[in-house]
Amino acid sequence: MSSCVAFSPVLLEDYTDSEEPTEVYAAAVQDSLLTVAAFLDRQETATFEKFRALGLRVYVYLEVRMDQNQMDINLPAAFLSACARLGLWIEMISNDVSAAEAEAAGWV
Repeated sequence: MSSCVAFSPVLLEDYTDSEEPTEVYAAAVQDSLLTVAAFLDRQETATFEKFRALGLRVYVYLEVRMDQNQMDINLPAAFLSACARLGLWIEMISNDVSAAEAEAAGWV
């Protein structure tokens, strides 16, 4: 048994027309994480305890895909606090993909 709540991805390509695309993108990532925090703040702790009692692994999964670059990610305190309150660990993975792979996959 499994379940997933997915939030809209934040893509750098959506901000390439901005004067400072990386700064606007970073702000969008922060806004997205604050949206997730607000969602988590509305959830009852008991619900997640029931999930765990059923044997489910309950956690937050962050996936970063980049093209031979680096990304600094700052996790807002509100996001970390919401995860901690519900006993959620945060799993983050980054994948370094070539431009050709990203294009072939339709990411760019």
